[in-house]
Amino acid sequence: MELTVEQFGDLPDFMKEQFEEVEGKYLSVESLKLQKVKSTADNLDKELKLVRGEFSTLKESFGVEQQRKADEIKAARDAALEEATSKGESAKIKELYEQKMLDLEQRSYERGKLEASNEFKQQSLVSEAAAIRGKLAAKLGLDEDSQAAIEMLLSNMLKPSDDGIGFFDATGSALSISDVNQFEAEVIKKSPMFKRLIKPDVIVSGAGLASGGATVNVGAKLNRSTMSAEEKHEYVKEHGQQAFLKLPK
Repeated sequence: MELTVEQFGDLPDFMKEQFEEVEGKYLSVESLKLQKVKSTADNLDKELKLVRGEFSTLKESFGVEQQRKADEIKAARDAALEEATSKGESAKIKELYEQKMLDLEQRSYERGKLEASNEFKQQSLVSEAAAIRGKLAAKLGLDEDSQAAIEMLLSNMLKPSDDGIGFFDATGSALSISDVNQFEAEVIKKSPMFKRLIKPDVIVSGAGLASGGATVNVGAKLNRSTMSAEEKHEYVKEHGQQAFLKLPK
């Protein structure tokens, strides 16, 4: 809002505080603020347009430079090819190119063949390890459930390694064992986690233990009907009630 000197003089004193004198005219404080904001916005707009123009110019210059370099490279390549052709060397260049392509194809073929061979070897080891685990489970397991449990436990203890079939303990550490029979005897049959899962391979003899129990020997088949009360007690104490009930009557 703009007022003349006379109009400003007619205003009440409390309204005069809302105006400022600018070049002989009285403008409202609010209009002055708006003019300042508009001026600032106009300046920012001009600066933005200037920056955009400089960026566009830089981008265009960069594109021109890139194209110039590409043209130089192409011109040099064309000149070299023309010179080689004029000297009768184009056939040699073509021969070298074909030889490089042949070498590349041969390397790709050999690499693919090696990858396929390694994959086949790995798959074979996986199948072999699974077969060994299955045979051990069938041989040692008390029943189908026990066999399944044994196979599951062995999945991380008997598996492919860098050197073929590897043997590991329950924590996953490699063992210095390379024979399945040794692994069965020293690991499976001596491990507490397999104790309730495997078949007993002991028989009771007539001799007594120093503790008054029965002496057991490896090799024959046990029979509940022929075992004495003391022998039955010792067997249950060693192998558990479930294993005892699975013995033939």
